Amino acid sequence: RLYVYAFEMGHSEEITRALRDKARKAARGFPARYGSIGILVDASASMLGSGEQRLRPMATALALRDVIAQLGRTRTVYAGHTPAAGEDLLVRPSGDTSLAEGLMDLLEDAPEAVFVLSDGYENRPAGRFAEVVTELRGLGIETPIYHLNPVFAAESGGVRELAPGLVPTLPAQRPESLGLSFLRGMLEADPI
Repeated sequence: RLYVYAFEMGHSEEITRALRDKARKAARGFPARYGSIGILVDASASMLGSGEQRLRPMATALALRDVIAQLGRTRTVYAGHTPAAGEDLLVRPSGDTSLAEGLMDLLEDAPEAVFVLSDGYENRPAGRFAEVVTELRGLGIETPIYHLNPVFAAESGGVRELAPGLVPTLPAQRPESLGLSFLRGMLEADPI
């Protein structure tokens, strides 16, 4: 809600400080820590949301990004709108979704885990993310990838998945309640 407020009112130093404080507090309850993390944020037009919940998907993704950034050294890549350096606090979604390119970019750094923050709608081209993950697994690249989805999709009966059976998709409506969903995803991705 604070990100939605910041989108409506513009951000100030006070709002920025409050966002960072909330992220630190939410991260304390997270069940894992990492040395290095890749974060792929879907900043495409589909993240605008609906009329009655305008910018809520993007606001939730940005809040998730802030929480995950507290868990280790991070590198963040955006798909769709790419903000200029220093302008990534409030990212205004626009453009197409090309998540596969961002995933490949992040994996070049060999992170311990990659978190994809997306509504699951991929259109440049549709299905490419799953194709790339399939090829990566075939090459023996087993970096855990987690898809955190802030949007329930009626046509999928829950949250829309990017790579069914390959990447756990976790509903992520509220960053402060992410811990339990993430534990489920960790057990799905790597039970050991």
